[in-house]
Amino acid sequence: MKTKAEELIGLLDDARAIAEERLQRRSPDERNLSALETIAAVLQDYKEKVLSGTLSPSEGHVTLGLTRFVADWDELDSPLLKAVGKADRFYRDDF
Repeated sequence: MKTKAEELIGLLDDARAIAEERLQRRSPDERNLSALETIAAVLQDYKEKVLSGTLSPSEGHVTLGLTRFVADWDELDSPLLKAVGKADRFYRDDF
């Protein structure tokens, strides 16, 4: 059975993998290159905070803000938005 930290790290890693895959593809019409770079870095930063034990618990009140950030520039049905949404919900409800 996974710990809450392991579960959150897995969700952050899943979202980061999607962002990095999109960065590697770098299609000519990718308008959000800097936003993808930012979200990949933020996801890594949160992962490091979980690993070091410095990420404060949500206590059911706050999220990491990932969904709102991605929703501002990505398509509403994108795999990235769904992945960060899972991480945000887990953090808010279970971490």
